[in-house]
Amino acid sequence: MKRRVIFLCAAAVLVWTTVAIGARTEVSIGEPVEIRIAVGVPTVVTFPEKIKGIPTNANPEYVSMEADGNRLFVVSREEGFGGRVFVIGESDRLHILELVQGEPADTEVQLVLPQAPRRFGEESGAAGRPRGRGNRTSPIRRLLIAMLKGERLPGVELLEHDQVLAMSNEVEIRTTHVYAAGRYLGFLGTARNLTREAFVLRLPEYQAQGLKAIAADDETIEAGGETRVYLVIEPGSPY
Repeated sequence: MKRRVIFLCAAAVLVWTTVAIGARTEVSIGEPVEIRIAVGVPTVVTFPEKIKGIPTNANPEYVSMEADGNRLFVVSREEGFGGRVFVIGESDRLHILELVQGEPADTEVQLVLPQAPRRFGEESGAAGRPRGRGNRTSPIRRLLIAMLKGERLPGVELLEHDQVLAMSNEVEIRTTHVYAAGRYLGFLGTARNLTREAFVLRLPEYQAQGLKAIAADDETIEAGGETRVYLVIEPGSPY
């Protein structure tokens, strides 16, 4: 099997007398984050946003909690105290803390939000700089290669998709799946020969608005047969 591939364009320091653990970072993903506290040892929890409210009732005889901006100051007053604290940020995101008595206690815990995965085409180079046009593999080429190999790419969603892209008396091109890759859409489909003779796709002659690359497993389709086709389209882009 010989594939025909055509690319159409590229384009403060606090010191306590009691031993405590230094600042650590935890990711707030809706699951309880353990905060180690000790009697008389202040612990500060820094949130990734301002605190809107703390809908948790705690007996002030056992624990002191005071919110200031995006920080929550906690001091245990009773040995053996523990409990779960719900904190609502200004975005209405819920952060959950699990207060646990333990030595050494936390001095500061900084909560951060999970980092969203980069969208396709936004990967950085080794030095942290965005990939430039001189990069050997463009997003269009990488997407098409992944489609040809049946591979998945980071930041790309593969969805089922049934749509007729082209139809004539001789051939029908119908999609089966689509790669949602940011500004690009990669269509997987089949080209079916509707005639009783061999049909040549003539890929270089195929045009569609926003079409950036097209490939087929076989450019010549036997009578009544079909072959896999691969198209990369940039919606809103000219021919």
